[in-house]
Amino acid sequence: TNELIRTEFQKLVQTTTATHGTDNAASWFGGVKPKIPKKKTTVLQTFRQQLKSLMERISNTSTRYIRCIKPNNAMLPQFTEHYTTMRQLECAGLVTAITISRETFPNKLEYVKA
Repeated sequence: TNELIRTEFQKLVQTTTATHGTDNAASWFGGVKPKIPKKKTTVLQTFRQQLKSLMERISNTSTRYIRCIKPNNAMLPQFTEHYTTMRQLECAGLVTAITISRETFPNKLEYVKA
């Protein structure tokens, strides 16, 4: 069965090659190449491409944030509300960052006294 199909196909190719002189795609369609329909770009494809471009742009840049901490709600000079200040630092993630930094990279090394 497969052998029969293979031999018949080879005969067809040889006949067509002998008739048209070549075995390219144009000869199979009377000298005209078949038109392959161009795929339209969908909204999802456009979104994916834009998102990929944005993520590449973000990964290539380094951003720095300036955090402004209000010392008190009344905006009075030389007066600090410690609870308000700590709350702002916690919300900004600085307390967690400092805790992790101290645990992984201690800035004070203890020396063993000999």
